[in-house]
Order: sequence, then structure tokens, then C-alpha cells
Amino acid sequence: LQACQPACLKRVFLASAPEDSNQVFGRSEPRKKRWKKNKLKHQSASLDLDSSWEERLSSVATPLCGLPYEEQLKVKHEKLKSVLQTLTAHLKKLGGDHLTIAQMPGEICCPLKPVIPSPMVNYYRNKSTFSVNRGPDGDPKTVGLYVGTGKGRNIVCVPANHLLNMPQAHLQVAQYYEEFLRQSSLDPCLQFHTGGHWREVTIRTNGKGDKMAIVTFHPQRLNPVSSF
Repeated sequence: LQACQPACLKRVFLASAPEDSNQVFGRSEPRKKRWKKNKLKHQSASLDLDSSWEERLSSVATPLCGLPYEEQLKVKHEKLKSVLQTLTAHLKKLGGDHLTIAQMPGEICCPLKPVIPSPMVNYYRNKSTFSVNRGPDGDPKTVGLYVGTGKGRNIVCVPANHLLNMPQAHLQVAQYYEEFLRQSSLDPCLQFHTGGHWREVTIRTNGKGDKMAIVTFHPQRLNPVSSF
């Protein structure tokens, strides 16, 4: 994606944008509220009771995994094109006679190149963060990714072993962390105000096979000499 930024663009925004930034987009609902509503709608759709926990997590974490890779690239390209079309319409509305937008094919304000395919389609992540919470079996020391929302009070922590974007090295560290937690005498910290200690683990890897794990631990009022 290559975007042009006319020299007068910043001046146009400063001079023309209304005090209420929502008016720029022609909507009365705050953007943050819209974002939360769309997120909740998407996540609630993942709670299809006819699907397995693995399928529900896949629909949240890798929503395009059911499509061939070539189709995924097309979907992403069309999404980017839609964003640029919306941006072009807003710039026209804001700029008036002060801003000239060079029209490109497809009613967009700048060139949009095809999405470049990745040489690695699966198991490509170099960073993963796994949460700790109640799993499908109710165990509060489950390490995985969330299905559901805190607002809906329906969060379930689902192991990510089946996700196609997760490298085996990350899953291995997550499994070891879960085994360690279940042997620990200390409780997980599901919410700060309810106590507990163990929280998420972040894992980084590189092409050389090096691994780094960062564990988040809440001390609460724990004695420094206490056993983990």
C-alpha cells in the first residue's frame, strides 16, 4: 500500500475539521463506542454453541483460515480498497476547493498495489501472548487465548494448539507454563481486585530458534521468601 500525502492535507484538516471529530465521518455515534460494538458483535458470533471450542477460537484469532490463501489475499485487498474509498470521500468533503485529489481507478485517492504473499503461510508468528483463565473444563490455570468478552462475562480461555499461525515453539512454552502453574501453590490472577498472582506469558522467537518468555506475575502482598 502506497499512499500520497498532499502538502496541503494537514492544513485542510486543521482548517476544515469540525470540533466534533465524529462529524468528519458523518456519524453521531462516538468512534470508540462503534469499535467496541463491532468487536462485541464479532466475538459474540464466535460463541456458536454448535461449534467446538477450537472452531470458536479459530473464528476469532484466524477468521480467514477457512479460505485458500489466494482468496485471503483478495479479501484483504478489497478491504484496503474499501478503506481508501472511504478516505477519498472524506477528503473530498473536507477539502472542497482547497484540495485536489488525483483520482485513481476504483474511486481511491492513491495507488493500491496487490497484497504481497508471505513466503510462510502457516506457523509464522514471532510473538504470541497467552492469557491465564478458566478453560473449557473450568480449570482457572488454563493457558490459551480468549473466546468471549469480559463485558459479557463469558470468557473462556482456550488452548491454541490447533491454530495455523502458531509455531510449535510458542505452543511448547505455553504448555510448559500451564504445567508449571498447575503445580504451583499460588493462584492465578484473573482480576487484580480478586487477588492471585500468575498472569499471561509472552513468547518471542527468531529464525535462529532462540526463545524468550516473559511471565507477568502480580506480587499482591506475597512474602518474598514464599515458595512458588
